[in-house]
Amino acid sequence: KSSVLSAQHSLTRNLAGLNNVMTRLSTGKQLNSGKDNPAGLISSEQLASQLEALEAETNALRRADANANISEGYGSQVSGLMSELNGLVVASANSAGMSQAEIDANQMQIDDTIASVERITGQAVSSMSGLAMPNNGNAEVEALYNGAVADLSSLKSGGANSLASGNFDAAQAVVEGAGLDVAIARGKVGAFQKYTIEPSINSNNV
Repeated sequence: KSSVLSAQHSLTRNLAGLNNVMTRLSTGKQLNSGKDNPAGLISSEQLASQLEALEAETNALRRADANANISEGYGSQVSGLMSELNGLVVASANSAGMSQAEIDANQMQIDDTIASVERITGQAVSSMSGLAMPNNGNAEVEALYNGAVADLSSLKSGGANSLASGNFDAAQAVVEGAGLDVAIARGKVGAFQKYTIEPSINSNNV
């Protein structure tokens, strides 16, 4: 009987050892329960939790980086439209020899360009929803874009600085001021991206 019991105990130990080996092979972990190494398991679980948190933070930063790139793309388009507006105003200011039909065509193009600026600045602001700029930075950028749009409204047909008003110097000043606002907005987003988002991603290095 003793030899049978001994054989049974030996078989049980061997099966338990085999189960441990199979568990480690299937999970890829040396520690799967507290009895394997209580202190080691605690450290391992804490490290795993920290790595998961770090990876989640990095993913959020990468999404913010992508949103900043999108916002910059829209801002770049707006800056290009500002240059077009300035060109139309300058061309109309030197209107000697231009027919009224040509001036009207320029005004129509100005109206269409401002409508594009309104639409694209709205997209630039919306794309910033995933950013968390410090010191109320998101609101500042939005105010700059909205201020540029509001100022440009005076250049629309019937506005105080439309081509029909003849206020070409004032119209140019409005376009230049709006363009500066857009440049400042783009700079704020770019600085946040370069000096906050990208270094944080690099430091996490996940």
